[in-house]
Amino acid sequence: MLPPISKLPGFINTLRWMIDPDGSLERDAAHFGDAYLLPTLLFGTEAVFSHPDALKEIFTGDSERFSAGEANEILGPILGSRSVLLLDGAEHLHVRKMMLPAFHGERMRNYTPTMVSIARRAVSAFQPGNRLSLHTVFQQITLDVILQTVLGLDEEGPALDQARTQITHLLDRVQSPTGALWLLPALRKDVGWLTPWASIKREIDGVNQMLLDHIAARRASAVEKDDVLAMLIRAVDEDGKGLDDLTLVSQLKTLLIAGHETSATSMSWAFEELLRVPGEQELLMAEVESVTGGAALTAEHLPQLVRLDSVIKEALRLHPVTAAVGRILKKPTTVAGYDLTAGMMIVAGIHTTHRRPDLYPDPSRFVPDRFIGKKVDPYEWLPFGGGIHRCLGMAFALHEMKVIMATILGAGVNLRLEEKGPWKTELRSLIYAPKGGTKVVVEAVAS
Repeated sequence: MLPPISKLPGFINTLRWMIDPDGSLERDAAHFGDAYLLPTLLFGTEAVFSHPDALKEIFTGDSERFSAGEANEILGPILGSRSVLLLDGAEHLHVRKMMLPAFHGERMRNYTPTMVSIARRAVSAFQPGNRLSLHTVFQQITLDVILQTVLGLDEEGPALDQARTQITHLLDRVQSPTGALWLLPALRKDVGWLTPWASIKREIDGVNQMLLDHIAARRASAVEKDDVLAMLIRAVDEDGKGLDDLTLVSQLKTLLIAGHETSATSMSWAFEELLRVPGEQELLMAEVESVTGGAALTAEHLPQLVRLDSVIKEALRLHPVTAAVGRILKKPTTVAGYDLTAGMMIVAGIHTTHRRPDLYPDPSRFVPDRFIGKKVDPYEWLPFGGGIHRCLGMAFALHEMKVIMATILGAGVNLRLEEKGPWKTELRSLIYAPKGGTKVVVEAVAS
């Protein structure tokens, strides 16, 4: 049997985690090791594992024993019950298979010019002496990227403005520092117009209707487009059946809400770390200049940006945007030699695995060289989860981050952190974000 972590009730452990997300996990792992039980408020008593061998068992286990969809049910009211995150078994594989072509590596080439254009427009507003929150900047960039490449909205216009406003309002509500509390069923009570959940529900309903209207307009249009939504509308299975509108809405919300915020947060962490290493920013700027020759970035340049790739991977190692992913046990199961009962939440501790000294010597240090010329092990480096439920947008996110960061570095923008003290982590719902949003000062901009 796994050792219990403490006699403290779940709400105390949850409070510790909300106050000190990184520290609480690291102290627990240091004290209890590779596997332990953790009472929580959100998910009941969790069985937490961090050894790669245990994670492999979890991620390769079949959905009849390990249910990812049920573990994510808490997100259902926001993403919709048809989100690929909430499906399991044959249904999950069916929807995932229909969505995959839109995120194939080759598709990324088509999205690159749009990503570059949006990033360059944001950078053009930078002036020496500006004080910026990079997290806010990246949120604006990644949201526009998603709206244009996924929804196929025009670069400017009322449709883009409406979508941007509605999605931003919803994100501000559910991804606040205390946003995770709204995932609790006990707090999702609509008992009047002014109650918090009633207000959030109106935001969700508004986004749902906006997406349904957009899907209807796209289905009725004779104009051929090449964005993600166009591919999802055209997608059919072996029987010639496509995705219905409610399923499309769930997938679009998953991409809009999860994809945009996580990429923005990951790039903020990357700059939070690289700006603390003397000379790292200059190395990356020189690499981009050498590869592009000062020309606009293209998809062909990206494989040559080896150091930037390693910086992104190391930032994702140190700061995965979510600390863990879970599975609900459907049957009694043995993991890492421990017998576990049905109904238990099994947790793959991503953050803790990424900080194991046996895998990453001096694990708290930012060392991009760890990933240069190294093929990552999917059970040792897993910021996008693992197995058949690994994040569908992984290729999109990595491509997007590389394009946006290379565009900023290639524009000759020289940044420094406004605060030189140690970084701190804050929760934005379940997402681990840099406290303060990575505040920087623009020191120089190439003329």
